[in-house]
Amino acid sequence: MLSEKYLRLARIFIAETIGTAILLFINCLGCVDKFEHFKPSIFTASFVAGIALMVSINSFATISGAHVNPAVTLGALIFGMISYADAVLFVISQLIGSVFGHALVRVLIDSVYMSHPRNFCVNSPHLEDEKALAIEFIITFIMMCIVCAVWDPKNERFQDSASLRIGLTVSVLVLIAGNFSGGCMNPARSFGPAFYNGNWKNHWIYWVGPMLGSFAASILFKKVLIEPEKYKGSQNVTHVSGEDEQLEQIK
Repeated sequence: MLSEKYLRLARIFIAETIGTAILLFINCLGCVDKFEHFKPSIFTASFVAGIALMVSINSFATISGAHVNPAVTLGALIFGMISYADAVLFVISQLIGSVFGHALVRVLIDSVYMSHPRNFCVNSPHLEDEKALAIEFIITFIMMCIVCAVWDPKNERFQDSASLRIGLTVSVLVLIAGNFSGGCMNPARSFGPAFYNGNWKNHWIYWVGPMLGSFAASILFKKVLIEPEKYKGSQNVTHVSGEDEQLEQIK
């Protein structure tokens, strides 16, 4: 019989894999565009992105925290919510889920319904690399400010609207940045389509920008904006196994 430790890790793996697969499936299905009666726009793409994230958070937040994004996992690691080993498991799960979610769309939807089947759902910048990188950094920084605020123990009693706050933030950021950098904010969101299509051009932007943005926002909140004394006692900032686990005090 598996020990509780391995059961916890299995739950994290399953939740993050399925949660990220749901995110990619909804996002990519919303990108199918070769229809006479319907042409998705940046407005529909931004709405779909936010709702997809809300679905994943509402489904799996109490099991794994529903990171579904390596940038969020980096923030959780900086905050001391998870260990380095857990972080590796989170990211591997997210990348597997990303590939599976995108592949499911490709299997179910014929390529004749896609304007560019070889590049379907692949994030790509529409301006210079350095500008796209800067935009990805900034919008991920903004997104992580909301995530870190949700993690603030002072907001412990206000978690019911967390998925709505984060989802709407992502929708707005995709809406304003999608036509410029792609509005990714999530390396896993970019990984699955790039892997499936074998298209790695500019893929580094969607790792470097979001990870640096997450790092900057997480350090700012941990070191400057969140009062250290608020972590004294038994506040729980997140759940990684469906149980109320006390987290070590952030130093």
